[in-house]
Amino acid sequence: MTPRAVVLLLALVLAACSRVSPEELSARYELDELQRDGSAATTTAEPSTSTPVPEAPETPEPDREPHQIWSTGCPFDTDGLEEEVECGYVALPGPENSPRPVRLSFARFVSSNENPQPDPVIYLHGGPGGNVLASADAFYSSVVEPFIDQRDVIMYDQRGGGESSPLPVCEEAWRFDPDFFLEDRDHADVAIEYLDVLAACGRDISDSFLYDLSTYNSVTHANDTIELARALELDAFNIHGSSYGTRLAQAVLRDHPGWVRSVVLTGFYPTEVNLIGSVPASFEAALQTVFDACAADIVCGPALPDPWATLDDAVDFFNTSPVTYESPYFEVVALIDDDELVNGLHALLYSADAAAMIPDALIDFRDGDLDRLTRIGASSITDVADVAGFIAVQCNEEAPFTTPEDRDAANALTRAVDRVNLAPGFIGGGLLELCPAWDTGNAGPAANEPTTWDAPTLMFSGGFDPITPPTWAAATAGRLANVTLVHFPDRGHDADESFCAVEIMRRFMDRPGDVVDSGCADGALLQPDNNSGRLTDRGVAEFIDTVFDLEPGEEATWADVRVPDWESYFIEDEDSYYRNNDWLDPTILVIRNGQFNAGELTWYLEGFFGERFVTTDAPARFAGVWERRLLERLGTDMVAYVHQGDPALTVAIAAETEELATLERNVVFPVLESFSLG
Repeated sequence: MTPRAVVLLLALVLAACSRVSPEELSARYELDELQRDGSAATTTAEPSTSTPVPEAPETPEPDREPHQIWSTGCPFDTDGLEEEVECGYVALPGPENSPRPVRLSFARFVSSNENPQPDPVIYLHGGPGGNVLASADAFYSSVVEPFIDQRDVIMYDQRGGGESSPLPVCEEAWRFDPDFFLEDRDHADVAIEYLDVLAACGRDISDSFLYDLSTYNSVTHANDTIELARALELDAFNIHGSSYGTRLAQAVLRDHPGWVRSVVLTGFYPTEVNLIGSVPASFEAALQTVFDACAADIVCGPALPDPWATLDDAVDFFNTSPVTYESPYFEVVALIDDDELVNGLHALLYSADAAAMIPDALIDFRDGDLDRLTRIGASSITDVADVAGFIAVQCNEEAPFTTPEDRDAANALTRAVDRVNLAPGFIGGGLLELCPAWDTGNAGPAANEPTTWDAPTLMFSGGFDPITPPTWAAATAGRLANVTLVHFPDRGHDADESFCAVEIMRRFMDRPGDVVDSGCADGALLQPDNNSGRLTDRGVAEFIDTVFDLEPGEEATWADVRVPDWESYFIEDEDSYYRNNDWLDPTILVIRNGQFNAGELTWYLEGFFGERFVTTDAPARFAGVWERRLLERLGTDMVAYVHQGDPALTVAIAAETEELATLERNVVFPVLESFSLG
């Protein structure tokens, strides 16, 4: 997984509406089988008759036997990890009449310290309805590495998602994928039928004896955390919470304060705020921060003198003239309109590196180049069916406290930023119409009250955060007696993922009572690519001299080679170079030793796996020395040159289809010609 793919996994709601995998979406779109003209059955939600959920069930009696730990294999790649990893689950009681327990799955990264501290870090992931275990190895640098030298680190999937007894996927909602993403229909027009389908899904889940939707909320998740801690024979633990995980952390601190030694929180989501109506304003504030940073830059500012007007022009253009796009993320042609564009811009603000793409994309648009904005819109296409965990928590904890002002803010469509609240993204005000069909019960008043606690706390906020704005963390920090608030003006929702943040977390966790040195957080507001006009410089690269190890294994046999001066990553048997024209640039050069392996190369094509390389004619000057193999797919292709004879060697490049020939000529050929293999 590339660094840019990791960022969005922690998003508050992208965990509930996650990007669709190529396999899932391409299988979904057998176009001759699509019921394009079938209409959804119209349903009317019955008023909820459920009773309020108890706000804070009693803490389990300390003398009760802990639940048993059952060991399993890990659902993620443990190769290359230095630490031992123990994976398993705890079986918790399900609904009264259910034959199945709730399976709470976890991974414990075991510290190699001979005398580790007795209080591990428990990571509380984002969502609600998200998961972390399937990609736990990808979170290593920000979740495990800061703490593992002194103590164990535990990740688990919250009940209802991932490996922990996931709630059903609302499969009927997939019928609306074409309406949302392949056809020229406003999302607001599709949403009515879509919400009817989600309401029917909620009734089906509520009626099943296998599920009790009133148990999918922060109170239960907090109790689950304690049950897991008891099963692992812990006496105390530290919390590292991100996004919705910070909301869950507050429930743990409120209901079970004696368990917690210290707390690290990033992307802070206070109990007293209401997500339903807040998203557009947070989005607008984050965009303004980006535009202010652009204005302060000597190149970006003059190039984009009126960013809001340019954004409005772009939204209007994509509304009246949607753009088709052969996306590298799936094997169907998408139609990018204003709704996809706005949601794509919102997603970029989760990462500072991605946020830097926004001014350049607007500059490109003003100059007549739609490439960047189109790719931004395509990156926003999500899974419209995997939303049950998100709805369950929001209907329990947010809907009961939604004010008329919140509802109006959620349903407004007066500005471009308001479109982020349309289904299928945040579901917006439509969530309020869904809740009567989802028998979640209503949380007690404490769920909407400000939370305070005494445990030493480190809080991070990011200047570009579009969903949990810095003001939320600042307001909460103002009422806590033992807190350090670190603001990163140059980060988004991912404020705990920088090298600076990792070092701050490490020092804090070792000595949470000490003053935290956060000087490294004072970064520049924005580092724009200033690479506008991408069409004018395609295929151009500066080259540098380096060496490559031709022999797999421990003994090195170095060969001289010239490579593009791109961002580089080196692992055993492979060097990879990322062009990074912008955050969504898929262009990658890969040099591998050892026998040709298609699966190891197709890993770079956004999760596409297969043996579809076809041998084609190589240019005359490489004939007999290099064999040319081509993999063609929608959006992004890869060409690989395989060395004939010894040494076994492959040079490959992945790029958007329209760029591949130019990059093959201007990048791959010079690399092949530079190799000294004699």
